Amino acid sequence: MTGTPTVTRPTPFHVRTAERNRDNVWRARNGFTLPAHYGDARAEALAVRFSAIAADVSHRAWLRFTGARAGPLCARAFGQAVAAIEPGASRTVLWRADGGGVRGTGTLARLATGDFVLLSYVCDHAWFEDAAARFGVRLFEETGEAGLLALAGPFAAAILEVGGLAEAATLEPGRHRAFVWRGLDVTVSRWGVLGGYEIGCAADDAVIVFDRVMSAGAGLGLALAGEDAFATILMETGVAVPCADWAPARDPFATGPAPETLGLAELAGAAHATPPLVLAGIVLDSEEPAPRAAILKGSEIVGATLGSLYSPALKRAIALAQIAPAHAGAGTAIAARHAGDGAMTIEGTVVDLPFLPIPDQIRP
Repeated sequence: MTGTPTVTRPTPFHVRTAERNRDNVWRARNGFTLPAHYGDARAEALAVRFSAIAADVSHRAWLRFTGARAGPLCARAFGQAVAAIEPGASRTVLWRADGGGVRGTGTLARLATGDFVLLSYVCDHAWFEDAAARFGVRLFEETGEAGLLALAGPFAAAILEVGGLAEAATLEPGRHRAFVWRGLDVTVSRWGVLGGYEIGCAADDAVIVFDRVMSAGAGLGLALAGEDAFATILMETGVAVPCADWAPARDPFATGPAPETLGLAELAGAAHATPPLVLAGIVLDSEEPAPRAAILKGSEIVGATLGSLYSPALKRAIALAQIAPAHAGAGTAIAARHAGDGAMTIEGTVVDLPFLPIPDQIRP
């Protein structure tokens, strides 16, 4: 979810998603073009609450570390806890600049003893390339070389069962496994934050995989979700996305942002006894989003919003916000001063994250 690149390329699913992008509206993400929506972004975002969505997430950065010292490298980059990851499992991770600021966040999965994959929304290849050379580890950037289709919503597991991947539907969160799906090699993982699944496949098999998923979900209300809907769903889940909601600390000596201000206190190691700011949700008394707005308690500025979008499920605008802990409790009444429109002030309420719970899986 980066800014618009100068050159973009299609994902392995582009042939099928382009057919359905009838308004020909696109978003550039990490060097790839993806449909902004398939006709109605709000309906697409709602589908994850009541049925299921499929979304092309092949644009996410994919870095692979291989070699005898891949484990020590990952432990150094992401913290010693990753040494306990067993093959077939994954863990949410962050990595920092030398000054302590968060450079990026993602999912680290262990494929084998000396084989790790980092999946993230923003690539940081050069930074990891330098570290890999010091550890004698081979680093491969495999972004976009395979298709990756996210499947989320209460009927996601049922769609896998109908489609002939019943065993994959039983995967526990954080796990992944390779399958032969009617002659095709696929990997099904539960690395995402939406409680669903990701189906990975060779680029040459992407069209077949796409058609099989859509066919299996036809009777279960499966909807395609474009980038606009997917961004809304991520925000409703309380995920702060780098380069969309916050700026990574790419300066080597940057001191911010800190993990606590991104909702990642559990990854912070020795957390501050009293963090200066924490991540919280804001439900605004308006349908108009208020990104990068000052948060007021009375006349005092107590924080600022990050990203802000309209939530069709809540029928209100919502925002992720960095707020002083004393004012971050659920139910606290605040106001957001949106300087971008005549210093307009919108009333709102602090809520716990996520804004909406992740739907439980329903099986037929």
